[in-house]
Amino acid sequence: MSSPTGWTRRRFLEVMGIATASLGATMPTAKTLNPATLARKGNRPFETHPGLDTSPGVLVARDGTRLRTITTRPAGLTKPMPAILFVQWLSDSSIELPSHAEDGWSRMIRRVVRESGMVVMRTDKRGVGDSEGGPCSKLDYLTELSDHRDAFDHLAKAEFVDPKRIIVFGASMGGNFAPLVALDRKVAGVIVWGGGARTWFERTLAFERNRRELSAGSTETINREMREVSAFLHDYLIEDKAPAQIARENPALGAAWKQLTGTEGETHYGRPLAFHQPFDHELGQKERRRQVDFDDFAVVLFGDLDE
Repeated sequence: MSSPTGWTRRRFLEVMGIATASLGATMPTAKTLNPATLARKGNRPFETHPGLDTSPGVLVARDGTRLRTITTRPAGLTKPMPAILFVQWLSDSSIELPSHAEDGWSRMIRRVVRESGMVVMRTDKRGVGDSEGGPCSKLDYLTELSDHRDAFDHLAKAEFVDPKRIIVFGASMGGNFAPLVALDRKVAGVIVWGGGARTWFERTLAFERNRRELSAGSTETINREMREVSAFLHDYLIEDKAPAQIARENPALGAAWKQLTGTEGETHYGRPLAFHQPFDHELGQKERRRQVDFDDFAVVLFGDLDE
């Protein structure tokens, strides 16, 4: 019996009028097309996929920064096709797919690339992979959102893409970006995997409790830590205070910074405070309005451990 997720993916593609590639079918020879002018770092080979042409390219963002794109499409394509813009996670991991990568994210992206029968474009963030700019640890939310919007416009102009049939697929943090990338643009649909429509304060708070409950800590310990974490997150995300300022004003409360997942120095999940703090103000309100008002075709996927 097909899994619910498999049905959802197949049904979504059927609604779009797209046939999923048959795994047993004979496929044309895959090739890597000419890379655009952006220096390759580390002398690494570009990825290849059976039956697909892989095009390493360059997105020139509106401020002139050059970002690496990887676009895959059915080999021998002769007419414009539907496309997926993949919008990735929070961290500074590259969107490229090394042949040896077998983590869950890589397997998911590989299946989308190889089984969708569509053009798929991914873009590395500033300072990640071959992309200029960065470092990613200083990349703020609005700049990254702008880059994703530029990526959509870049994909829509490609000669092998039907601009009226582009899906924005956002995963993890990309699920928060996706509705804003689609804002004021004609999209065929949005896919959200593991994102959230809560405020960043609420989502972080729920994530911290979820992590502690899964670690089998005592109820007393969890509740004590969450009181400290809740108070710290209020000052950090609602009052826009830096961790160092919180520690100066209240040393006991400041110690909660190290209790949060993914904190190191002045970064949270490898990203600057300027990335996290806008969520609970006008930017977060605009995002949630868009997520509520979005009336195009959408698929939202949840995992067993999503909060």
